[in-house]
Amino acid sequence: MASASNSSNEWLPIGHRKAFAWNHFSKHIERPLVKCNHCRMEYSKTTSTGILQAHLSNKHDISEKKKALSQPPITAFKAKDSIQMVISRMVTLDRISFQRMVKSKDIQRGLEAQGYKPPKTYRALSEMIIGFSSRIVEEMSAKFQKDLQSGFRFRITSDEYTSCGNKRYMNVNVHYNNETFNLGMEPINGSMPAEKGLKLLKKRLSKFGLDLDRDIITTVSDGASVMIKMMSLTKAIHQVSSIFYL
Repeated sequence: MASASNSSNEWLPIGHRKAFAWNHFSKHIERPLVKCNHCRMEYSKTTSTGILQAHLSNKHDISEKKKALSQPPITAFKAKDSIQMVISRMVTLDRISFQRMVKSKDIQRGLEAQGYKPPKTYRALSEMIIGFSSRIVEEMSAKFQKDLQSGFRFRITSDEYTSCGNKRYMNVNVHYNNETFNLGMEPINGSMPAEKGLKLLKKRLSKFGLDLDRDIITTVSDGASVMIKMMSLTKAIHQVSSIFYL
């Protein structure tokens, strides 16, 4: 119950409280009362915070000024990587299949929440990734040709890789100027003697405009006999690495 009092002594400031309303009231040093600092209206100290806030709002037009939540501009959510790059990583590194990519509502919503517009069909996704792959090959090929004209020659590392699905591939990396470029993997069908492996290696290099005999000065592989024989058929210097990283 509220009451008005003209007494101005024996009132103390109320200690810090989370609710802003209590900063506008004082407490009596003896009686269980609180008093409005603006109009001297008194309330029981057990009065709810809501009632005190209503008093301040209705009688004194005082309300809490809530700090606006800082919301970054829409431009802050602009993707750093293209949708093609993001999906390519999800497919290659996270092993998410095309079918799951287009059928999973969670994946689709997650990409949309980041400002992307993911493909909704298998065909659209496949065409997007193939087109992106072709563009990357063109960009890398152009860089290699430019650097070849500047006098660079390359070192390659290569090894056989077997996937979880028991499919075999030849992986090829190009190294020069303290940089490493992965050229992807060439499928291996059936057995792979040294001569066949050499053809696959040349095929993968040619996709990027590189010639094994002309542009490669050093080859590196592990100690597998087929790899040693395969590299011995090239004009490049061959190095065997006991600790081999692709």
